[in-house]
Amino acid sequence: MRKDTYGDIGGITSAVKHALSVGYRHLDCASFYANEREVGIAIRESGVPRAELFVTGKVWNNCQGYERTRVSFEKSLADLGIEYFDLFLVHWPLPGYFAETYRALEELHKEGKVRSIGLSNFTIDDYEELSKTMTVAPVCNQIEVNPLLYRKDTIDFYKSKDIVTVAYKPLRAAACLTNATVLAIAAKYPSLTPGQLCVKWAAQNGLGVIPKSSNPGRMAENLRVFNDDGSQTISVEDMQALDGLTTPAMLVAWQEHYESRRGGDPPPPMVEEETK
Repeated sequence: MRKDTYGDIGGITSAVKHALSVGYRHLDCASFYANEREVGIAIRESGVPRAELFVTGKVWNNCQGYERTRVSFEKSLADLGIEYFDLFLVHWPLPGYFAETYRALEELHKEGKVRSIGLSNFTIDDYEELSKTMTVAPVCNQIEVNPLLYRKDTIDFYKSKDIVTVAYKPLRAAACLTNATVLAIAAKYPSLTPGQLCVKWAAQNGLGVIPKSSNPGRMAENLRVFNDDGSQTISVEDMQALDGLTTPAMLVAWQEHYESRRGGDPPPPMVEEETK
């Protein structure tokens, strides 16, 4: 949840505090979201013990490289007011930088400042390149997954490496909620809204899921997906129908977004680099 989504500090803090009050315990953070101080205030004011929380952080493109990553990591810790991250990720596989960025995460892991490390938005090729130098296996790869963007080959590849795929944008910024197939299938399950259906679909496909919302009602709605008794399991037929909604045009759009994001906002030269 970027700061510009809410427009003020109080909105971010209130949204996070409410999420914690209804039972959420995983906070997916990133320096790029520009709200870590506000999230930190919510953590402190919530009264929830740090040991009960799972806090994820990410290093943005303009802070990649070994030294910059360590500086960015420490700033994120300070802004959040916490002493360690449960999970820290390379936000995008910035060409020429992500191997050194990941090396910094490996060192931070060895030092006990982060309990697990992982990736975000990495393709199969990106992982293959990283695997040439990495010494600590990533625990996850956080990528966009929803019924309108389901890259099964990528998910299956990471599963073969014992790396969990964590799905962000499980509703594709609400685009799934107007899709005719999603709506028709949701109508078959009285206890599932279209939004819950998409979250349930991802979970049944063996993915971690991190839905985002500042709406109290939808927060509770999303959480109920994981607290049901299993009676509303999506049928094999309906799962297959949802699996098949990804079109070639959607994959092309994703590829364009991937190229733009991983190539954008590169880090400036370090002082020592400028003098060489």
